[in-house]
Amino acid sequence: ALSKNFLNYVFMEDELGRHWEKRTKSSSMPLPDHIFTSGQVGFDFMRNAGYPSKNIDIVGGVRFFDIYTYNRNMPNKIQLRNKYGISLNKKLIFVQTSLFLNETVNMLDALIYSIRKKIKEYFFIIKCHPASNSKEFIWRLNKYLISKLDKKSYDIITRRINTYDYILFSDLTIFSGGSMVIEAMALGIQPIVFLPRNNFSHNPITEYLDTVQYAYDRNSMQNVINSLISQRKTSNQEMIINDMFYDLNVNP
Repeated sequence: ALSKNFLNYVFMEDELGRHWEKRTKSSSMPLPDHIFTSGQVGFDFMRNAGYPSKNIDIVGGVRFFDIYTYNRNMPNKIQLRNKYGISLNKKLIFVQTSLFLNETVNMLDALIYSIRKKIKEYFFIIKCHPASNSKEFIWRLNKYLISKLDKKSYDIITRRINTYDYILFSDLTIFSGGSMVIEAMALGIQPIVFLPRNNFSHNPITEYLDTVQYAYDRNSMQNVINSLISQRKTSNQEMIINDMFYDLNVNP
């Protein structure tokens, strides 16, 4: 479970418990004899629905095994920039788009507005969501960016990349939510999250807004950028990681 409002994880009170007690009857919901879940959130959902907790084990984020490996061999930021041939003289902003063009343009607009007085100091790396229509994204984003930035100050990427490398060698990382925010935190990075107020989201981050740096428009983005010197880190962020991935110091 990567969110507390994914409806496929929500059950009525004691729903699983009732079916567990009558599990041998054909009218009952088929249930496994044992459940393995990646983090505390999944455990809590099943237990609160009445599934016996002694039959649930938290085994860690198997899907996110790469974080465990990456953290054990954490590369150097400068070495990474040299590896990718990226200038050390520019501040890098890594932006991962959402699936929605308008939301992505709004995110970029808020970001560019926030650093407009120092825009020449930055280079933007914009990574298209793997499930997005990359041709349409590139055309629309270029159309927007050409009026805001120098052509040599940004790069739009659609190919597969080592996202962890890009997160680590960047000075700012911005996401529209999702598991990448938590993955960045697990790598020791404090990302900015863009969460438009007019969108309903099953985003896991919506449950932890007091812990992350988030923005929803130009003004809030500017406030976040200005306050980044005092980035918050720590036990609350560790709680998010535990809820979703469990202990990433242990091989899942």
